[in-house]
Amino acid sequence: MEGPITSNYKSKKKTFVPERYRYFYEDSERNVEAFIHEFEPNTLNVKGMTGCGATTMLLENYQPMILSCPTNELCDCKSNSDRHAGKVLWYKKGVTDEDILEYLEHIDVPKLIVVYDSTPYLIQALKRVEEEEVGQKYVLAIDEAHMMMTALSYRDKAIKNLTALLPEFENVQFITATPVPEEFSPEVFKNYNYVEYEWAGAIRLNVITSEQYNPIKAVVNCIESFRIDGKIMVQSENNEEIAAEELVIFLNSVKEIATIIKSAKLKPEECKVIVAEKYRNSSLLAEAFGIEPDEVEIAKASDVNKKYTFVTSKAFEGVDFYSESALSIVISVVRSKSTLLDMGVSLPQIAGRIRTPENQLKNTILFIYNTSSYGTSPKEQEENVILNIEEAERCIEIYDRCTDEAEKTVLRKRYSDDFNHGLLQSQETAEGIQVKLDHDAIKHKRYQNYITGTYCQEMKVHNALEQTAIAINQDFFFEEENVVLNYVRKPHVRELAKKYIAAKKLLESDPEKADQESIELKRELIKVLDKEMPILKKAYSKLGAEKMQTASNRSEKNLKAAIVEYDKLYSLRGCLNDKFEAGKFYFNTKIVELLAPEYYKLNIERPVKAIDIAYFFEVESKKKKDLTGIRKGGYLIKKPILKTRPTMLPQAIATIG
Repeated sequence: MEGPITSNYKSKKKTFVPERYRYFYEDSERNVEAFIHEFEPNTLNVKGMTGCGATTMLLENYQPMILSCPTNELCDCKSNSDRHAGKVLWYKKGVTDEDILEYLEHIDVPKLIVVYDSTPYLIQALKRVEEEEVGQKYVLAIDEAHMMMTALSYRDKAIKNLTALLPEFENVQFITATPVPEEFSPEVFKNYNYVEYEWAGAIRLNVITSEQYNPIKAVVNCIESFRIDGKIMVQSENNEEIAAEELVIFLNSVKEIATIIKSAKLKPEECKVIVAEKYRNSSLLAEAFGIEPDEVEIAKASDVNKKYTFVTSKAFEGVDFYSESALSIVISVVRSKSTLLDMGVSLPQIAGRIRTPENQLKNTILFIYNTSSYGTSPKEQEENVILNIEEAERCIEIYDRCTDEAEKTVLRKRYSDDFNHGLLQSQETAEGIQVKLDHDAIKHKRYQNYITGTYCQEMKVHNALEQTAIAINQDFFFEEENVVLNYVRKPHVRELAKKYIAAKKLLESDPEKADQESIELKRELIKVLDKEMPILKKAYSKLGAEKMQTASNRSEKNLKAAIVEYDKLYSLRGCLNDKFEAGKFYFNTKIVELLAPEYYKLNIERPVKAIDIAYFFEVESKKKKDLTGIRKGGYLIKKPILKTRPTMLPQAIATIG
């Protein structure tokens, strides 16, 4: 079923895909009915969801194809997959005209894949080695086409060079699962048709949101909890708890990734870091790991999985990850605009990255973010854009008034920053070099304001997610009390103490009564906690299980105070013989009177209790009549407890404090 939609595109329609279809194209050898073999000519194809086989179709249909991708990571992922290795030529540094010619001679339907930046060079190379017109023979497909707007601020030159090539081709295909809103779409899209696919069998996306004052600290908390337990539990839609045994953390800031690594004390062998291969990035990571920059390993998505994978926008779109137990964690930090996500574009893209069918969390995202007013209202932001446009128009007026070419050359040099980072662009025409408004740059500035304006308050974030669900036919759920959120908060010392005590008791019990796997897990837990929380080992050895748990119930500070008090009281062992006589009975009031001065000397602030005597002497609880004939409680003093005796608190004293 198809229907026209009013828009500024050349034409626009929506195609409804029946529920029986899940992919655009499958190999006929698999006996799966093919939904479609190729897209309509000259079209922006909004495929509606990730992982639906659009790129596979392009690389396997009968059209000679140039597939232009935003990142080398995506080129590597697609060209070196088991399905396409040897059939697709990745044009990159080191590939010569001879390599292209040899490939073309041995392949019936050529499929070439290339990064945006290198697409002009590939076309030049094809023109050198082929007699046919490149634009007539090949379809030019632009993968992840939404990045022609979202990446404009840092890929301006590559995107504009790519746009300049489009008129050469009789058939251009733009592919995206998540287009930017139409008001922000690149100007060039107006020359093409628009087809949106709506899938009856669309994937349900489970987004667990967590607003945090400091999202980076929240991720560190997750990692620390993960390290202790070896997993984190996530509640699914049907309330089943599923163990995530790997974390894939999407965060578009190498600096923030380095902060997480350093704060969580992660080691290189624990981490798979997928970022741009730049010296600055290697330096940041090297400092975080405590190694030299040349020792830093920049990974690929296809590399062996590790417990922690960190991913920047280098692999947000189109790159496939494979893991049976990974959970995706997405981070947005308002102070760093590079980390902010358009929830209609980047978030659904990230949700589709994990492709292992057996992974029950592949469509689940833990989204951790914070909010801020940014100090300017949407109205003020728009007024600033209008002011910038007016300034750019005045620059154009000044340029157009010049009749001397030398003066124009000087002005273009003065305008160079505006060409790169402002609202101006230069264009060579038959009449000479013109300076005009860059409408895509204007849209991009408004698009950025649109994103940052979303992060003003929690409700706006949720509203944006709900609108996205309608736009791309995916459902978002907000599980505010999902069990995974327990890991976002720093674990309370009482929880860690409870785990430590349980592990110790199991290891100290008869090993034959516990299964070997449980014993190994508890040993590993004790090893991690002894390293991460050495106070627990000290508390267990000095205070004993019951006193340790009681003291930790309030706070780590209280547990430390209990250990300090233990050390002070321990110093009195064997030193009170001049105050207490073995074989003699003392009423409780007398015991308190004799111990009070000693507590005062040691700066023990809590009140003295008569039962404290059991920490210094072996005692027997008794009752006797005082001088008035009233029976009162007290203790019969036996032999002193020396410092050389075991330091574990006796059961009788376990409730001190």
